[in-house]
Amino acid sequence: TAAHLVIKEKFKEVTIKFYPLSEIDYLIKLEEFKSTNGGVYHSHTAAHLVIKDGVYIGDLKNFFTVAIKEYGIDDITIASRGTFGRQSKEDTTKIIQEDENKKFVYLDFLDGSDERKSHSTIFGRVIIELFTDLCPIACQNFITLCNGIKSPDGTKLFYGNCPIHRLVKNGWLQCGDVIDGSGSHNSVAVPLPNNQKYIQDESFTVDFGFPLGGIVGLSNQGPHTNGSQFFITLGPCDW
Repeated sequence: TAAHLVIKEKFKEVTIKFYPLSEIDYLIKLEEFKSTNGGVYHSHTAAHLVIKDGVYIGDLKNFFTVAIKEYGIDDITIASRGTFGRQSKEDTTKIIQEDENKKFVYLDFLDGSDERKSHSTIFGRVIIELFTDLCPIACQNFITLCNGIKSPDGTKLFYGNCPIHRLVKNGWLQCGDVIDGSGSHNSVAVPLPNNQKYIQDESFTVDFGFPLGGIVGLSNQGPHTNGSQFFITLGPCDW
């Protein structure tokens, strides 16, 4: 960035290091800082974390303040939040593209309430890393439903326009009934052995207790009844 180049030229003893991380890796690292250092880290919610000589500085606004007051870089505003935001997206995309051992999908969430159907508000895009090594069949089913496929009877199985049918505050949101969105159906979009109706449980090693949530799992009605329905945790669900 502009700030990086100016500081290194004017102050040879100053080194700025940028550590691009995927969102989940960043959140995990932030939790580690909170656990180890406590204090101001507990109130940090920004997508960037600035530390100077081992001391917490804060977010980009605080970084700009330090650059201006301590190093006299008056044009620091060139390196705006937008610039860093774009760089973060580019770094995230690079991380995803370069990791051949992981698969990612995305879901766009928007406001589907009746009064907004003519002009839906986009809440945002959620990029999901799949545990293909732990749950290969479930992950392939998820990928297939993200892309969309027709079942043998002609029904389209697709997550597009699929509503969130259950929302538990500080718990989870539940989605994935690709038939009518009621939460009564749990469809499978990949072939299964032995005429199985649902996907069997493949792993119980994923930790759903992450404090900030964001972990995806399949919703079922008992052992080995997994299909299209899934949940995303909104907080720790380690029970």
